[in-house]
Amino acid sequence: MRFRIIFFAWMLGKGKRMEPKDLKLLRIRSLAQVLMILLGVILVQILCAALWMAVTSLLHDTTDSSTKLMQMSLASAFLTMIWCGMLYYHSTWRIRPFDYRQAFSGKMIPSFLGVGVGGCIVVALVLSVVQMLFPRFFVGYQQTMDQFEQGETLLTLVYVLLVGPAAEELIFRGAILDRLRLAYPFWVANLLQAAFFGLYHMNVIQGIYAFLCGLLLGLVCRAADTILANILTHIAFNATNYLLGYLFPADKAVSVPQYLVTFLVGVVCFAAGLWYTIQAYTKKRETVKTSDASDR
Repeated sequence: MRFRIIFFAWMLGKGKRMEPKDLKLLRIRSLAQVLMILLGVILVQILCAALWMAVTSLLHDTTDSSTKLMQMSLASAFLTMIWCGMLYYHSTWRIRPFDYRQAFSGKMIPSFLGVGVGGCIVVALVLSVVQMLFPRFFVGYQQTMDQFEQGETLLTLVYVLLVGPAAEELIFRGAILDRLRLAYPFWVANLLQAAFFGLYHMNVIQGIYAFLCGLLLGLVCRAADTILANILTHIAFNATNYLLGYLFPADKAVSVPQYLVTFLVGVVCFAAGLWYTIQAYTKKRETVKTSDASDR
């Protein structure tokens, strides 16, 4: 079965004509693999939560619930990071050895940082305005954010700035996008993984911006062809979100000039980063088309 999937993917990559039934079979199998990965991630989270609660109960641990939640999140994220990292590494169609210098050359790193930092500023400030207008839609979202903020600071930083981004990227832009790209055109695969990424957050507000971020991170993944670029961009996004909490504290009024200047900086960073990332993606796509034409 694995050989047939790889062979079908090779035919797609070379622009060969596939029989409709073979293409349909490939897509069904790819989606089934994706659903199995998501099910595995959920099972790991449930198992970690159950074991953590059992151990803390036996030890009569008096740690507050927010810190326990962060500890369980770290444990499950670390395990899924290892598992999905192995799935990503063993994708047989990936080019090896990979040229990391080319992937991170010139303006690539600044463009990824621009997408992460600028994108976070734009999304966060737009959401803050929407929250003021429609506060009832943000109740569940705010409760989730409060749980993270009430946990131990060091654990929160490790999760938000390292383990969380790495785990989510290896799950969605690594293991999942890899399998979808074998069966679908890139933009369809990117939409699907972003949709799964949004649903994974199980919160309407988080789900919407996770979907949008997933689309951008999928583009970064295609432009760089390495998950390390995604992890860097995701870390930049989360770190900026964390810093915005200090720049715009919830218990203080925000001045309009401060808001507008920050928003403008975010728009400029995001637009510049996105433009160059799209240019890199377009250039890579044209290179692949030229290579495929010469092979025929």
